[in-house]
Amino acid sequence: MKHDILAPWATPVPDAPYPATIADLLGMPDDAWRHELIEGRLVRMPGSGTRATLLAQYLAFLLMTFARLRRLGNVSGPDGQYNLTRPGDTTETALIPDVAFVRVRRQGERRCDRGFSMR
Repeated sequence: MKHDILAPWATPVPDAPYPATIADLLGMPDDAWRHELIEGRLVRMPGSGTRATLLAQYLAFLLMTFARLRRLGNVSGPDGQYNLTRPGDTTETALIPDVAFVRVRRQGERRCDRGFSMR
């Protein structure tokens, strides 16, 4: 069943094109909003509050400690943008989670950014 609310944590960007693309998302102005792309619709939200930021930082620390010791994958903070568009989708989705974990086998050839190794 399709929900009426696209992203309960965000509001639609006024006058945004539909369907928007990841290229449109990357071209958004550097303003006070965080932008994401949900099924081809640009949405925006304010930055996280103090409590949410502290919880995300703590969760990232725990995940990173666990994952690094076991070489399971990488953990990133709130600046990582993830293309979650599934093959065959007609619209694109890209999110910026407060904390993200990506398994090693999902990272393909690009395991880490240049100059940084988890080994």
